[in-house]
Amino acid sequence: NISVTSRGGGIHMETSGTFSGTLSSTGSATLDLNSNSGNNNILKFTGDNSGFSGTWALDTTNIGGIALSGSALGNSNVNLLWFGNGPNGGTGRVQANDTSSKTYTFGELNNLNSGSVGSSMSGIIEDAQASTTAIFSIGDSNATAATFQGVIRNGSGTLALTKTGTNT
Repeated sequence: NISVTSRGGGIHMETSGTFSGTLSSTGSATLDLNSNSGNNNILKFTGDNSGFSGTWALDTTNIGGIALSGSALGNSNVNLLWFGNGPNGGTGRVQANDTSSKTYTFGELNNLNSGSVGSSMSGIIEDAQASTTAIFSIGDSNATAATFQGVIRNGSGTLALTKTGTNT
Protein backbone atom coordinates (compact mmCIF):
# COMPACT_ATOMS: atom_id res chain seq x y z
CA ASN A 1 0.00 0.00 0.00
CA ILE A 2 1.14 3.53 -0.78
CA SER A 3 -0.07 6.69 0.94
CA VAL A 4 1.15 9.94 -0.60
CA THR A 5 1.31 13.05 1.58
CA SER A 6 0.48 16.56 0.42
CA ARG A 7 4.26 17.01 -0.14
CA GLY A 8 4.03 14.53 -3.02
CA GLY A 9 5.70 11.27 -3.91
CA GLY A 10 6.93 9.16 -6.78
CA ILE A 11 6.92 5.71 -8.27
CA HIS A 12 10.11 5.06 -10.19
CA MET A 13 10.41 1.82 -12.11
CA GLU A 14 13.20 0.18 -14.07
CA THR A 15 11.04 -2.47 -15.75
CA SER A 16 7.33 -3.08 -16.24
CA GLY A 17 5.54 -4.21 -13.11
CA THR A 18 2.26 -4.44 -11.22
CA PHE A 19 1.07 -2.48 -8.20
CA SER A 20 -1.87 -4.28 -6.63
CA GLY A 21 -2.05 -2.44 -3.30
CA THR A 22 -4.09 0.55 -2.18
CA LEU A 23 -3.08 3.99 -3.42
CA SER A 24 -4.28 6.84 -1.19
CA SER A 25 -3.29 10.35 -0.19
CA THR A 26 -3.56 12.75 2.69
CA GLY A 27 -4.80 15.99 1.20
CA SER A 28 -4.20 16.92 -2.42
CA ALA A 29 -0.97 15.25 -3.54
CA THR A 30 1.15 14.84 -6.66
CA LEU A 31 2.38 11.38 -7.59
CA ASP A 32 5.23 11.43 -10.13
CA LEU A 33 5.36 8.32 -12.34
CA ASN A 34 8.67 7.83 -14.16
CA SER A 35 11.38 5.44 -15.31
CA ASN A 36 14.95 5.50 -16.62
CA SER A 37 14.31 3.00 -19.36
CA GLY A 38 12.52 5.01 -22.01
CA ASN A 39 9.16 4.22 -23.50
CA ASN A 40 8.71 0.48 -22.94
CA ASN A 41 7.83 0.28 -19.25
CA ILE A 42 4.18 -0.08 -18.27
CA LEU A 43 3.16 0.08 -14.61
CA LYS A 44 -0.04 -1.90 -14.08
CA PHE A 45 -2.36 -0.60 -11.37
CA THR A 46 -4.83 -3.26 -10.24
CA GLY A 47 -5.57 -2.17 -6.66
CA ASP A 48 -7.96 0.37 -5.21
CA ASN A 49 -7.01 4.00 -5.87
CA SER A 50 -10.33 5.56 -4.87
CA GLY A 51 -8.68 7.12 -1.79
CA PHE A 52 -6.22 9.20 -3.82
CA SER A 53 -6.85 12.91 -4.34
CA GLY A 54 -4.54 15.07 -6.46
CA THR A 55 -2.47 14.60 -9.62
CA TRP A 56 -0.81 11.66 -11.30
CA ALA A 57 2.09 13.21 -13.25
CA LEU A 58 3.40 11.06 -16.11
CA ASP A 59 6.91 11.90 -17.32
CA THR A 60 6.58 11.42 -21.10
CA THR A 61 10.36 11.61 -21.47
CA ASN A 62 10.89 8.42 -19.51
CA ILE A 63 7.79 6.27 -19.05
CA GLY A 64 5.86 3.96 -21.34
CA GLY A 65 2.74 4.45 -19.28
CA ILE A 66 0.28 3.03 -16.80
CA ALA A 67 -2.34 0.34 -17.32
CA LEU A 68 -5.50 0.39 -15.19
CA SER A 69 -7.58 -2.68 -14.39
CA GLY A 70 -9.43 -4.36 -11.53
CA SER A 71 -10.49 -1.73 -9.02
CA ALA A 72 -7.91 0.80 -10.33
CA LEU A 73 -10.40 2.96 -12.15
CA GLY A 74 -9.32 6.46 -11.11
CA ASN A 75 -11.77 8.81 -9.44
CA SER A 76 -13.07 12.33 -9.95
CA ASN A 77 -10.44 13.68 -7.51
CA VAL A 78 -7.53 12.44 -9.65
CA ASN A 79 -6.14 14.70 -12.37
CA LEU A 80 -3.76 13.44 -15.07
CA LEU A 81 -0.77 15.58 -16.07
CA TRP A 82 1.71 14.75 -18.84
CA PHE A 83 5.08 16.52 -18.73
CA GLY A 84 8.53 16.17 -20.30
CA ASN A 85 9.87 16.54 -23.80
CA GLY A 86 13.24 14.79 -23.75
CA PRO A 87 15.07 12.51 -26.18
CA ASN A 88 14.17 9.14 -24.63
CA GLY A 89 10.89 8.82 -26.50
CA GLY A 90 8.49 7.94 -23.70
CA THR A 91 4.78 8.24 -24.38
CA GLY A 92 3.01 8.36 -21.04
CA ARG A 93 0.19 6.09 -22.16
CA VAL A 94 -2.82 5.69 -19.89
CA GLN A 95 -4.32 2.36 -20.86
CA ALA A 96 -7.60 0.78 -19.93
CA ASN A 97 -6.42 -2.79 -19.47
CA ASP A 98 -9.38 -4.67 -18.00
CA THR A 99 -10.80 -7.79 -19.63
CA SER A 100 -14.32 -6.39 -19.31
CA SER A 101 -15.80 -3.02 -20.23
CA LYS A 102 -15.40 -0.43 -17.44
CA THR A 103 -15.71 3.31 -16.76
CA TYR A 104 -12.53 5.16 -15.73
CA THR A 105 -13.08 8.53 -14.06
CA PHE A 106 -10.65 11.46 -13.83
CA GLY A 107 -10.98 15.13 -12.93
CA GLU A 108 -8.78 16.90 -15.50
CA LEU A 109 -6.33 16.20 -18.30
CA ASN A 110 -3.37 18.59 -18.54
CA ASN A 111 -0.04 19.00 -20.34
CA LEU A 112 3.10 20.81 -19.19
CA ASN A 113 5.97 21.14 -21.70
CA SER A 114 5.19 17.79 -23.27
CA GLY A 115 5.49 17.98 -27.03
CA SER A 116 3.40 19.41 -29.81
CA VAL A 117 -0.34 19.10 -30.17
CA GLY A 118 -1.26 15.54 -31.12
CA SER A 119 2.19 14.09 -30.57
CA SER A 120 2.69 10.91 -28.56
CA MET A 121 4.95 12.93 -26.21
CA SER A 122 1.79 14.81 -25.18
CA GLY A 123 0.20 11.67 -23.76
CA ILE A 124 -1.99 8.87 -25.05
CA ILE A 125 -5.25 7.54 -23.63
CA GLU A 126 -6.30 4.19 -25.11
CA ASP A 127 -8.17 0.93 -24.56
CA ALA A 128 -5.56 -1.84 -24.65
CA GLN A 129 -7.97 -4.82 -24.45
CA ALA A 130 -9.68 -6.25 -27.52
CA SER A 131 -13.44 -6.84 -27.39
CA THR A 132 -13.96 -4.26 -24.60
CA THR A 133 -15.22 -0.70 -24.38
CA ALA A 134 -13.41 1.60 -21.98
CA ILE A 135 -15.37 4.72 -21.08
CA PHE A 136 -13.24 7.60 -19.83
CA SER A 137 -15.34 10.08 -17.87
CA ILE A 138 -13.33 13.32 -17.67
CA GLY A 139 -13.97 16.75 -16.22
CA ASP A 140 -15.34 16.51 -12.69
CA SER A 141 -12.62 18.86 -11.42
CA ASN A 142 -13.66 22.40 -12.23
CA ALA A 143 -10.94 24.17 -10.22
CA THR A 144 -8.77 25.36 -13.11
CA ALA A 145 -8.96 25.50 -16.88
CA ALA A 146 -7.33 22.34 -18.23
CA THR A 147 -5.48 21.81 -21.52
CA PHE A 148 -4.85 18.36 -23.00
CA GLN A 149 -3.06 18.20 -26.33
CA GLY A 150 -2.39 14.47 -26.54
CA VAL A 151 -4.08 11.58 -28.32
CA ILE A 152 -7.29 9.75 -27.36
CA ARG A 153 -7.62 6.56 -29.40
CA ASN A 154 -9.22 3.13 -29.51
CA GLY A 155 -6.13 0.91 -29.25
CA SER A 156 -7.00 -2.82 -29.31
CA GLY A 157 -10.46 -2.13 -27.86
CA THR A 158 -12.94 0.72 -28.21
CA LEU A 159 -12.55 3.92 -26.22
CA ALA A 160 -15.52 6.18 -25.46
CA LEU A 161 -15.22 9.64 -23.91
CA THR A 162 -17.77 11.26 -21.61
CA LYS A 163 -17.19 14.94 -20.78
CA THR A 164 -18.49 16.00 -17.37
CA GLY A 165 -18.20 19.22 -15.38
CA THR A 166 -18.25 22.80 -16.65
CA ASN A 167 -14.66 23.25 -17.91
CA THR A 168 -14.16 23.00 -21.64
